[in-house]
Amino acid sequence: AVGATVITATVGAVHGNANLNVLSAHVLIATNFSGTSILFFAPNATANAAPLRTISGAATMLANPAAVIAVNEEVYVVNETNVAVFPINGSGNIAPTRLITGAATTITAGRGLTVFNNEIYVGTGNTTPLAVFPAGGTGNIAPTRTIGGNCGGCTALAVVNNELYSNTYSGKAINVYPANASGPTAVPTRTITDTGLDPIAMFVAGTEIYVSNLSDNRILVYPTSASGSTNAVRSITGMAFPGQVAVLNNELYVANYNDSSIRVFPIGATGAATPTRTISGSATTLSGPLAVFMY
Repeated sequence: AVGATVITATVGAVHGNANLNVLSAHVLIATNFSGTSILFFAPNATANAAPLRTISGAATMLANPAAVIAVNEEVYVVNETNVAVFPINGSGNIAPTRLITGAATTITAGRGLTVFNNEIYVGTGNTTPLAVFPAGGTGNIAPTRTIGGNCGGCTALAVVNNELYSNTYSGKAINVYPANASGPTAVPTRTITDTGLDPIAMFVAGTEIYVSNLSDNRILVYPTSASGSTNAVRSITGMAFPGQVAVLNNELYVANYNDSSIRVFPIGATGAATPTRTISGSATTLSGPLAVFMY
């Protein structure tokens, strides 16, 4: 619950009251790809709700922030040529606590991002391989390892049960590797394909993979056990350039780039489902959001 209450206590002849503010246990984080900012909303935000706080400005080193993830009280954001790390309660025009940037990093057109086992996995929108860095890394550092060769546009990454899920946008597929895979000859343990699959973003929750399908503006859902040619178990239609999605408490959050909105659906939604709520409007300051994450 969110709100305020009063606690009353009596010990012997002593009687007292205390005001208690109850804060949300979760925060919705969104990246403004066009607006070059990170926005933090209440998880139950709806309509033209203003963000709780914003990270933006020249000191942030944000430049077309794409994917975002929060781990261990820190927010990791992949940008065009860097990975910036901020404190989870950061706000305003603040410098990153750490910044992985420079020619040695090989980060260009940064798009995909996840953090697992004290490592940062970075995918790009071009042909460079997946790059892995230490979570505490900073500066102009080379990847500790790379995974595979031509990434083909690895704009979406997730690690679940020691498996790394990576889309290949140009290959129209989802590749699954061991999380510790290494080297240019690393081969997926399995590949998921489907007629019309055009994966631009992805999120893995429980036993399901939620895929943002760019060509037809749908969210496709596959079982995590899928391999080879597989039909989606269900889909949600009517998105507007869907970006990264997030799942929390049986709700599915979808960033929509083209109409600068975040749409929220029941986890089991299918077909032309109506969102239970939509965050959009001038007060939200959403501007081409590409990613959402629940923390």
